[in-house]
Amino acid sequence: MPELIVMTRSEVQNFLEENFTLTRPSTHARTYRSKNGTFIGVKGKNEASPLLLFPDWQERLLENPIPGITPKGIYNNHNLIDFPKPEPLRKRGQRIAAHFEVSDIYALRNLLVRIGALDASEDYSLIASSADEEIDRVSGQLAELPETERQALIQARRGQGVFRERLMAAWKNECAVTGAPILELLRASHIKPWVCSDNDERLDPENGLLLVATLDAAFDRKLISFDDAGGIVFSPRLRNGLWRWLGVTEDARLRRAPSEAQQAFLRYHRDKLLT
Repeated sequence: MPELIVMTRSEVQNFLEENFTLTRPSTHARTYRSKNGTFIGVKGKNEASPLLLFPDWQERLLENPIPGITPKGIYNNHNLIDFPKPEPLRKRGQRIAAHFEVSDIYALRNLLVRIGALDASEDYSLIASSADEEIDRVSGQLAELPETERQALIQARRGQGVFRERLMAAWKNECAVTGAPILELLRASHIKPWVCSDNDERLDPENGLLLVATLDAAFDRKLISFDDAGGIVFSPRLRNGLWRWLGVTEDARLRRAPSEAQQAFLRYHRDKLLT
C-alpha cells in the first residue's frame, strides 16, 4: 500500500507560525491566536493528528465535514491554557481540545477559513474551492459586464466555452502531456487560477493547459507544475515515488515547449507549488 499523505506536526506548526501569533510556547503543545481572536493549537513532538481546535469543532466537522480534515476525538493536555477546562478535569488542571489529521495545506486553509481564523480573500490561489464559490466571489465584478462576456468568463471557470475550444485547438484535441485523445477525459485547466486572473487572462489560451483529469487535479492542487522548458516538476508532497500514481514518468513533459507568455504563467504557478 502507498504511504498516506498527511501533514506532519512540523508542517502544521510552520504554517501556524507564519500566519498567527504564538501565545503559549511549550514543548508539549503550542497555542496560536488569529487576528479575530480564534485559538488554534498544535501538539508537541511528533504526535499524530497534530492540529488542535476548541472541542465543539469535533462534532461540527463530523456533521459538516471538510475534505482532508479527519476528526480524531478529544485530546487532553494541561499546557493548552487558552483552551477549555471541563468540570471533571478541573482539579487535575487538564485542558481539552479536538485534534485533527490534516491531508494537505488546502484542507488546512479551508478549515481555517471555516472557523474564521483566515480570510478567504487573502490568497485565493491556495484555497481549494469550487467553480461556483469562485464565481460567487467575483459576482459583483461580473455583473458589470455585458451578458455575452459574463457568460464566456463563467464558462471558462467551468472549463467550457471559448476557453476550452481554444485549448482544444491549440493542443489538437489531445492531452498536453500524455497525448491522450479521449475528449471526455480532457480538462481545460487554467495555469494562473481563474479567480486570480483578470478577464483577459481568464480567456487566454496561453494561460491554460489541456490535461487528462488526473493531471488536471494534480496541477490544480499544485502537486505538479512545469518548468520553462516544459519539463514536469513534482511537489515534495509526492515524496517516496508517489508521483508514479499519476501515470507519468519522472521525465514527463509538455508535448511542446511553452511560449514566453506560458512561461510567465507557469512561473506564477510554480511559486505556489506545495512544499
